Amino acid sequence: MQRSIEAGYWSIDWPGVIRRDMSFSSKAFCEISLILTDMEDLTLSSAETLLRSGPIQRGRFRVSQGNTALSASVTASSPVKFLKVFFTEETARAISSTIHSQSIEIEVEDPMLNADDPFLAALGREIVENMNDPRPANRAFAEEAAILMSGRVITHYSTARHFGSVPIRSLDSHADLDMAIQLMRDHIGDGIDLRMLADAVDMSTFAFVRTFKKRYGVSPIRYHRLMRLNRAKTLLSTTTLPIGRISSSLGFSEPSHFVAAFRKATGLTPLAYRRNRH
Repeated sequence: MQRSIEAGYWSIDWPGVIRRDMSFSSKAFCEISLILTDMEDLTLSSAETLLRSGPIQRGRFRVSQGNTALSASVTASSPVKFLKVFFTEETARAISSTIHSQSIEIEVEDPMLNADDPFLAALGREIVENMNDPRPANRAFAEEAAILMSGRVITHYSTARHFGSVPIRSLDSHADLDMAIQLMRDHIGDGIDLRMLADAVDMSTFAFVRTFKKRYGVSPIRYHRLMRLNRAKTLLSTTTLPIGRISSSLGFSEPSHFVAAFRKATGLTPLAYRRNRH
């Protein structure tokens, strides 16, 4: 199955060459460039046109048409780190049709690194932290963040946002999210992905993530992680199963991964939690 969103993370010692090896970056509808490093100076040009020049703070971003030809010179005290997320026109149209009651022509609006969007920055950090993680659950976090990032761009940095008078479709009344919840329960010890969950309720991945988060207050993958950890609490409180057995039964590849996730969620190690319950 062809993916509709790709993400790449670079760390470059300037002066350097940006090498793109994304599978469809040359035909991407849109790309997001998120700056992760403070720079003393960034000069950005397209052809012979100067786009911007001056210092730049981390968290700034740029939305542009896919595979835009740019040249840049940078002054920085450390290697420059940035994230690029590409997505297709089909993804943009699917997001727009989810939000609006009719299809519209979409054009992105370029904020030229002058905008500060904490939500986009948080999603970018989530992608960077998880996209190269060998654990399927963590890669699912990155995929989910990339989907939400693409939705943010369409709803806030494209012509779609000028159609505020168009009635927003209510998805909650049409989505049987109980089927997705049951699928999570059935696969509580297995890897699960957004496509599987979205297909179960006959929705696009973006529509599913948006509707699920609106109803339950957390994203689907995070909900599944909480479900697994709640099951772990039950097993720790009511059984004498070894920590390693509980970890493997809930789909954690290593006991250390389980311990880290459990401590992050509860403030306690699994062993300390068990002792407090006995």
